[in-house]
This record gives sequence, structure tokens and C-alpha cells, in this order.
Amino acid sequence: MIKESIKHYDKSEIEPQTRGRGKEILINVGGANPESLDGKHQKCIFSDCPGDGGKDRFRAIDPDNGILYCNQCFYEKNGDIFAAVQRLQNCSFSEAVNKIGEYLNVSHSHPIERQPAKKRAATPFADQIRFLEPDQNKFDSWAAHKLPASAKAAKEAGARLGIWPKKAPQQHQFECVAFPAYRDTDEPTGWILYRVDGEKFPAVPNGPGERKTHLLRGSVDGWVFLGGRSAIEAAHTIIKAEGIPDALSIYPYLPNGYVVITNVCGAKGAAKCL
Repeated sequence: MIKESIKHYDKSEIEPQTRGRGKEILINVGGANPESLDGKHQKCIFSDCPGDGGKDRFRAIDPDNGILYCNQCFYEKNGDIFAAVQRLQNCSFSEAVNKIGEYLNVSHSHPIERQPAKKRAATPFADQIRFLEPDQNKFDSWAAHKLPASAKAAKEAGARLGIWPKKAPQQHQFECVAFPAYRDTDEPTGWILYRVDGEKFPAVPNGPGERKTHLLRGSVDGWVFLGGRSAIEAAHTIIKAEGIPDALSIYPYLPNGYVVITNVCGAKGAAKCL
């Protein structure tokens, strides 16, 4: 009996063929229900998600490129179609690559020794957003959409006004309130944006779907410190809020010795912050 050799596909050869075909691959290779890929918050599609998948913890962030997200069971290492198929099929990463390669019928090759690929440097935050001078009216305008949060509390959290995306045509730019997140350095590890007018950010072709907030590219989860890091270090009680509007709302009412913090990548991500 002749045993058929196993095909081993190279991710670097397959990846260009997957761009823009993520939804097709998620359905035909991953077995995803098309209705689950509409970008709306909904019950998690992964069968082993804790608590029967919840009600609104899952969404397809960028289905055309295969990026799925669940804030309980698939919130990290979920940045491409290969990871999504691996999760959907409960298989190894190499098996996911091979399944997608078979579907796309890409020329295959046996694995070869390669130098580790260099990670593409993240776009600096300053290249993504143009910060503006403080404007009380704009802070007040934003806070009015997030009551009982206040503009004063936003400033205590280090919020800044900015224009995003910095290099986009003017008609595609948004005035934003940007909140910095920190870990163990004095430089922000991430920035989370809200539109000044309180509206959602629109879906981006071949990018994120409609969303209430936007994380600048390259952001790493960290803490938003209301009152500054020194206030945190001096406190005897720290309250962790689920999101920035909640933290801003409680901040004015805290007694001495109490502080409130929040992180920028969802409740589940806080466990991984230093």
C-alpha cells in the first residue's frame, strides 16, 4: 500500500491569498455560521466558551480578514484568519494553515528552515493621531454624551483632544478624546479614543467594524490612572471599573484614600496587566 504524503503549506505563501476572503474561509473552512460574522455583539460562537457563551461577548471585528473576538475566550492571539480557524476547528496552528492551504489550493511545500521573521514595527502613536490644544467646550461636549462622567474627571485621567486618523483626508478624520494607558513606564503603552460628538466610529473597509471606541494601532493593555500614578501609590483602596465612563462617573465621589482605575482592552484583559 502506498501512503500518500501529507501536504505542508507555508503560511507566508498562503497569507496573501487570504486577504479579503476571511469571511469565505471562516464559513467554508472554519465552519462558522454566516450570521455570526455581521460584526454585531452576540453570543459567543465557540462551543467551549465559559457560561454558555454569554449574550454579547463575541463579534467579528474584521470578518473579511478573519479577525474574531470574544472578551472571555478569544481576546488575545486572535489577529488573523489562521488563529480564527485554529480556534473554530480546535486544531493546531499548523493544521489550520494546512486546512486553509488545501481550500485555497496554494502550491505546497514541506517545511524548510527559516530565520525567524522580523516583527513589523508598530506605527508610532504620534504618526496616527494629531493632538490638539485643550478646549473646554469640546471636553464638555464629549462628557455630555457620557453622563454622569465629567470633563474634569476626563482631564484627571490624562485625556487629550486629537484628530484621528492623522494622515487621512479631512472628510475621514474625527475629533476625539484620547485616554492614555500605562503599565510600568512613564510613557503610554496605549491610547483609547472616543469621538467628541459621542457617535460610533464607522466600519473601515478591510478593517475594524463599527465600534464605540478605537485603540490606536500598537496599543498594549494598560491602566488609566485617574488622579495620576502618584494617587494610586498613595491610596489604601483601589476600585477597578469596567470601562472609562464608569471610572469617570465614580471618581468625583471617592473619599480620601480611595482611587479608581480601569484598563483599555476589556474586563478580561485586566488580569494580564502588571
